[in-house]
Amino acid sequence: SDATCSPLSSPSPGCSSSSAAASLPYLGPTGRCKKSKVDETAEMFKETLVNLNKSMATPSTAAPSLRPLIDINDPDILIGKSVESCLKSLTNMGLKLKYRRKFRSII
Repeated sequence: SDATCSPLSSPSPGCSSSSAAASLPYLGPTGRCKKSKVDETAEMFKETLVNLNKSMATPSTAAPSLRPLIDINDPDILIGKSVESCLKSLTNMGLKLKYRRKFRSII
């Protein structure tokens, strides 16, 4: 660690700046190569959160037959339900098919 700290007179700022710099090579390529994918995913999860909040705000609209199947303590079921509601709410058919394929491959 001395080598990374030696360029500066005080060791601690040298270490903190070198650790910050060490994270940059990872952030750079991610921003360049995966930007559109990250944006799509961010939009999708934003929409999922909106749907999740809507469904929690109006529980009476939920189908009664589905209610016993939803275990609030099981994150997999909650994720599945929110993904399902997000897919249903997508208006663009191309997007819907693309996301359905993507999630099928993940599952």
